[in-house]
Amino acid sequence: MIENQIATIFLALGLLASLYLTLQIKMDVRRSERNWQKEMEQVRFQLNDQRSSWIQAIRREAPVLEPKVPLRAEVAFPLRASAQPMVSSLWGDATKSKAIEMVKRGESTANISAALSLPKPQVEFLMKLEKAATKS
Repeated sequence: MIENQIATIFLALGLLASLYLTLQIKMDVRRSERNWQKEMEQVRFQLNDQRSSWIQAIRREAPVLEPKVPLRAEVAFPLRASAQPMVSSLWGDATKSKAIEMVKRGESTANISAALSLPKPQVEFLMKLEKAATKS
């Protein structure tokens, strides 16, 4: 009888200890998750700050050319389009002129992208701009 009570007490103490350890692990996981989120916010802030300084440096080097005819995105979403930097501020003038020459020669986006080390979406965008400029 006493042995059963002692065994029950030890079992209850073991269950309480495992419950305590489980709760401690949960608290540690939540604490580390909050710390990770804070670190990610700091990194995000640093990246945005660096991006802003790069954009300002690029704008100081090359003047931003305004398009003669507003693009469809600027008409449909004026705030979104005005918040994004212009194409000429992202590329150097020499790179842009080379890309335009290659577009006029009829080269593919893959060739232009590989030759000038530009992402394909930017080359496709430049091709659309060039086609719109030749139509008007």
